[in-house]
Order: sequence, then C-alpha cells, then structure tokens
Amino acid sequence: MHFDDMKKLPAGQRFVLWAAAPDGTYTRLGQVWNGGNKNEAEINTVTPLNDFGLFMTVENGDVTVPTSKIYSTFTVTPLP
Repeated sequence: MHFDDMKKLPAGQRFVLWAAAPDGTYTRLGQVWNGGNKNEAEINTVTPLNDFGLFMTVENGDVTVPTSKIYSTFTVTPLP
C-alpha cells in the first residue's frame, strides 16, 4: 500500500493496516507515521491468511489490536 500525502496525517500519529480473520481476530500488517519530513510512505507485507478483510485505523502509538475508529476499508480482487 502506497501513501503519497502523509501531511494529511497529524504529526505523531500512524496509519495501521489490519487483516481481519473470519474468527474475529486481527493481524497488524504494518504501519506508517507522519514524522514531519516525509510526504510518501509504503506498507509492503504478506499474510498467511486465506480469507480476510483489510482495514486501516489511525492510532496514537504502537498497538497490537485496533483501538480507534476505522479510517478506511479495502476490497481486494484476486487475479484470475
């Protein structure tokens, strides 16, 4: 996932990308934060999950489970 306008994210906060499994558990796939100097960032990751949803939260610190409202959800279409 590529981010190209990090200045929209308040300083010190982070976008966290999550995978939600059908059993209700969450896996943190990665995070990026606005350190004030960068305008672009990227999360490049893989997951062993076969069935999952993707969503992103904005967090104030390092978290192991989502603690804020969902910022965005994503739909991924498998290649044929």
